[in-house]
Amino acid sequence: MPYRIYPAIGIARLGNDLDRFYVGPERPGHRGVEIDAAGVETAVTEYKVDADQVKRQAARFRLFELPPDGGAPQPAQLAAGSTVEWTVHLANRKAAVQRPDGPPSQPLRPQLIANASQLLVDPGSRSITGASALAVRFNTGEYKGRRVPLGELRTDKDQNLLVCGGFGFSSSPTNAPLPSFYTNPGWHDDTSDGFVKAKIRRADGSFDEDVEGAWVIVGPPDYAPEVQGVVTLYDILADVGHANFGVPAPAQISFTNHIFPMLLRTRRLQWVNSDPNWSEVSEDWAALGNNTAAAAALRSENADHVRDIEGLLQRYRLTSLQNQALDQWVLGNFASDWVGLPQVPAGLMADGLTRAALDGTIGRGFYPGIEGGILLTDPTIYRAPFDYRIDQAQLAPGDLTAHMALPWQADFFDCRGNWWPSQRPDTVRISASSPATLQWARGVTSHLDMVHNFSKLGFVTAQVDPAGNTVFVETQRSAPNLFA
Repeated sequence: MPYRIYPAIGIARLGNDLDRFYVGPERPGHRGVEIDAAGVETAVTEYKVDADQVKRQAARFRLFELPPDGGAPQPAQLAAGSTVEWTVHLANRKAAVQRPDGPPSQPLRPQLIANASQLLVDPGSRSITGASALAVRFNTGEYKGRRVPLGELRTDKDQNLLVCGGFGFSSSPTNAPLPSFYTNPGWHDDTSDGFVKAKIRRADGSFDEDVEGAWVIVGPPDYAPEVQGVVTLYDILADVGHANFGVPAPAQISFTNHIFPMLLRTRRLQWVNSDPNWSEVSEDWAALGNNTAAAAALRSENADHVRDIEGLLQRYRLTSLQNQALDQWVLGNFASDWVGLPQVPAGLMADGLTRAALDGTIGRGFYPGIEGGILLTDPTIYRAPFDYRIDQAQLAPGDLTAHMALPWQADFFDCRGNWWPSQRPDTVRISASSPATLQWARGVTSHLDMVHNFSKLGFVTAQVDPAGNTVFVETQRSAPNLFA
């Protein structure tokens, strides 16, 4: 029986708390879960332990089996006595590769510089086996002799893999300056990426190694996890699959599945960016989902609001498939299938795991990006037939993050104002009872400030205002006088 690991690309996130973590979204529309000591899972509600301790986001990987009839992958049903041996290799290659003067504008395969060994944070691969296994740590990698932990592996009670990344540790062993948003010689951070593999040990001691692997990316925190990007890496990779692997566009556009998410995500940007255009998106979903001529003007007006994002955010472009969907919607060529807000799926689907992971990312603009850069648009790094899966023969651990900002906090400081507000907010409400807003990064005045204080910044989460409306408000921020 062949097996496959899902999600095809998992997303983990940095946090400075050494113990607490939550599992990132696994079902579209769900926030993710926390796991207690008994293995009980509950929806995550807070992303910090306290005002100065950010929880890490773990990426969970599961085994699915491929039915012989070619049907949809199903959760693996292992024979009694079988154990799963997971192997992951995380690395950080940022300081060890040839870096252009600025973020690459086209996919660029990373190349190590001469004498890169002191700059390459690579602890090698790690393996973990069984259920509820104790942490196996990536704690031997070094940058110029300074130890740089990249996280650890764990398993849950069902032998699924949990990848927890680093702790937001960026530093310069030589106290080098930090002048650039993109490249700062003498500095490291602890983002990473790498492959995920598995094999199944049967009760008789033999192994089944017919398992298609996956990839994991460890990126910065997402400070507004319930405000998703209008263009995500899922959207970017869908375009890659359509343009290069023959993945067909939807036979019919669905208002609920294709248009509503773009409208909702555009409208929610009002909670993290002060531009007044975001709140002009209508939330009369029933009228917007009407495919008759009577609603044509409303559809056209709101399609324009979504497309306005290309002028309001920096280096932002909708994908080809998104523009095609908007075109068909405006014309009325779509399924008028609105029956209310979509419900979170009750069960876990293989493709849903990949979508949920990538829906929480940013796909524009790649300058260089947040979780992964423009290399992700290179069709030669994917397996065929296309299912968002990296070809592990094409990349080395650390390649996907190699051309990202070094350290990531420098880019987070510079990219205030109209870059990636769904991950790195610009302006935020600080109270559910008042519409007043403040700058999210108030009190942080330099790249070095962001290095020292990223964990003190607040997270934007849903709350209810006095009138009973859902609003998104900054929570758990350290008081300004606690900033270094």
